[in-house]
Amino acid sequence: MEEYTIPTYIPEGFQADTPELYVDETGYMEFTVAYANGDDMVIFAVLGDGGTHTGSFEKDNSEVRIYTKNGTAHYFFKNLKTNLVAWTVNELEYSVRTTLPATELEKIVNSMYEE
Repeated sequence: MEEYTIPTYIPEGFQADTPELYVDETGYMEFTVAYANGDDMVIFAVLGDGGTHTGSFEKDNSEVRIYTKNGTAHYFFKNLKTNLVAWTVNELEYSVRTTLPATELEKIVNSMYEE
């Protein structure tokens, strides 16, 4: 995953909004795409600035679950009614948030490693 990758799996019935890419003069980059299906959503994001960016995420008091795929730790957690997963690869910070169950997040993560 030398360049950033996007999921190849999004649950059936979800429609993508227009992807957004922002790059500023310092090299900070942010790519996001949101998917919606009625009241449910999936938001995928990649952030990076050459290694100095450290993101922060709000979470509730539930446990963080660490899932390792291809040697990369993926951190699953909750914030209110939203499930999230965040991880870092090659100085890029990835995250997916959704109103769907965490099992769907794991499928989305796994799809990013399929060839």
